[in-house]
Amino acid sequence: MENVKPTRSELLNLKRRVVLAERGYNLLKRKRDGLIIELRKMLKNVRETRKGLVEKIKEGEQLIKEIQLLEGEFAIKTSAFYLRQSPFLKVITKNLMGVKVPEIEFELKRIEDEEYKKMVLTLSHDMVKAIMLYEEIIKRIVETVEIETALRNLLKEIESTKRRVNALENIVIPRLKEQIAWVKMMLDEAERENIFRLKTVKKKKASEGA
Repeated sequence: MENVKPTRSELLNLKRRVVLAERGYNLLKRKRDGLIIELRKMLKNVRETRKGLVEKIKEGEQLIKEIQLLEGEFAIKTSAFYLRQSPFLKVITKNLMGVKVPEIEFELKRIEDEEYKKMVLTLSHDMVKAIMLYEEIIKRIVETVEIETALRNLLKEIESTKRRVNALENIVIPRLKEQIAWVKMMLDEAERENIFRLKTVKKKKASEGA
């Protein structure tokens, strides 16, 4: 209470601060609850995306093993040139309830379409299937990175919001209310002393007049 003055103006100031703190507390609680709802949705999405990616990778590994037995290692390495260009990625930042999350635009660039079609005609059905499958795997990896990065950012914001909610609920608001109670007590005490003093002066004047 060292920095609190037992005055009516201080009492009004403390009451205003309590109102603002409680308003901020309610807003942060709503934000925290909304973020937790989004987190639950995202967790479900992450599980499904990971599961789909793992299934595709297993399918791709099995297909490559079969092609390796039938066509050999050299045929696989030669066919890999169809994917020799890197994927085009563009990361856009979007806002989710005050949290920055990535949105990745993905495009797999190959050689020119006409040349690609001609070269594909020289490949076996399984090899073309493998190329298309691994293109799908790359796409799913990018989707997984996007969702998991958003999930991490969301978790950080939830933890930060929780700390602020707890600080307001358990420290800031109780402390302000204690200060209000102390100021009220001091003002009441000062008022009682003033009334007592006035009564004493009145009695003294009355006795002097008699």
